[in-house]
Amino acid sequence: MAGNHNSGRLSAAKRKEREQAAIKRFTKKRPASLNGMTAAKRFWDDTVRELEGTLSDKDCYAVEVAACLYQEIVDLRKALKKHGHTFMKQLDRSQAQIPYKRPEVVMLRERNADFTRLLNQLGLTPKSHKWVKNKPASGDFRMEKYK
Repeated sequence: MAGNHNSGRLSAAKRKEREQAAIKRFTKKRPASLNGMTAAKRFWDDTVRELEGTLSDKDCYAVEVAACLYQEIVDLRKALKKHGHTFMKQLDRSQAQIPYKRPEVVMLRERNADFTRLLNQLGLTPKSHKWVKNKPASGDFRMEKYK
């Protein structure tokens, strides 16, 4: 027992070997939850293609959540384009109407913040490339098309 201090810990080589094995096991199959979501499916396909060789099964859920967030962003933008950013609400007894911000405006702001946070965690923004261990394959993944 005296010389067995690291019995529960993995060596750096073993840890790296397990990470590589997890990356090789990553299934590129799109989750069924994205069926019917055109923008989400496109985001999933582009992201998996771009991060090929760097994603593990543990990253699958994060990419799926990012894809769903992107779909919500697209839907919220369409709603705001159709209905505008404000609506008029009549006060109780007077005839005056006051413009109010649509709930979609706040929802869009929140979804954009969450989406950006996930992109940073996945290493898909130029700023995040500095600290992400496994950079995207081409190094030229343009997230501008998802703005």
